[in-house]
Parts: sequence; structure tokens; C-alpha cells
Amino acid sequence: MPIEVDTEKLADYNTPLPTRAYTVVVREVKQAPNKKKTAAQDEFECEVLAPDSVEFAGVLSAAAGRTFSLYATYSHKNLSNCKTGLAKLGFIVPKNITMPTEDEVASGALTRINEIQEVTVGFKNCVFDITLSTEPIYKTDTGKWDGKRVKDEHGQDIIQGYRLAMPGLSDITGALRTMDGENPF
Repeated sequence: MPIEVDTEKLADYNTPLPTRAYTVVVREVKQAPNKKKTAAQDEFECEVLAPDSVEFAGVLSAAAGRTFSLYATYSHKNLSNCKTGLAKLGFIVPKNITMPTEDEVASGALTRINEIQEVTVGFKNCVFDITLSTEPIYKTDTGKWDGKRVKDEHGQDIIQGYRLAMPGLSDITGALRTMDGENPF
């Protein structure tokens, strides 16, 4: 039987969440070069589906609906991390496609990355489990993240709220599945 939660008693999204596994859905898959434009990259825009709410430090906070991005950058430095992360998602490289070696990536031979990305774009609307945590958003003198932190009367940094900390592929704890629980591959 589902548990009913009185949403009027939930704290907003600016509250911390406990570090734990959450079930998330991939809402969008963006494929482009990384910031330095040196390697292909998948950006998986994700949203927490479950649990709806969690208790942390005596406060019942909304978890479902919070969003974050997860990145797979196919660079020489991150290739083994990508292979591990995709394996944790249950992605089995099709027999006609092989992951490039680190030497191929270092030489700029990225021809097979697009074949992998033809598959990863299909992750949209799939769900998986991942360990997430939150981090504070500090009040700054400019109102931007890189401004000088504003202190309270006790010399402590003022926290405006909390956001999901950017997870890594290593934080994945469960394989991709469709909304119906089926293997998408």
C-alpha cells in the first residue's frame, strides 16, 4: 500500500538530503564535445523519481523532482571511468562496436565513439539507481558562485540552500531499466 505524504509538511528543495541511493530517470541525453572541445561527451540530464521524500536531521524533505546532470567524457583521461560507468548501467557494447583503446583516444581516433553514442542516446526515459548527496549553496557578495562568501554575525558562511552535488559514474549503484523494469538493451 502506498504511503501518503502530506506535501504541505515537506521542506522545499533547498534542504539537504542524506547521502544514499536514489532512483532517477534520464530526462534528456545531450551529446557534444566537452568544455575544452577535446573529447566527445554525453550529458545525461536526470531527475530523482524515488523516494518522494526523505527525513534528514529531523526534517522531511522533498527528494523527487530534484535534478542533476551526469557526464561521460570519452577522453584519454576518463576512458576507463566511462567503461566502468557504462558497465554499471548494464550497457553491453554490441559485438560490432568496441570501445576505443586509450591509445586510439589519445591519438584523436574517435571514430567509434559516435557508434557508442548512437546507443547512449537511447538511455532517455530509462531509470537507474545512483548514490546522491547534497552540497550547500553559499550566499556571496555578488550573488554568483564565484563571489566572496558572506558571513553571519558569528563569522560563519551563510548557507542559502542546498543542491545535489555532481555525481560521478562511479556513484551508479543499479543498472538502467525501462519504467516498466525491463532491460532496455
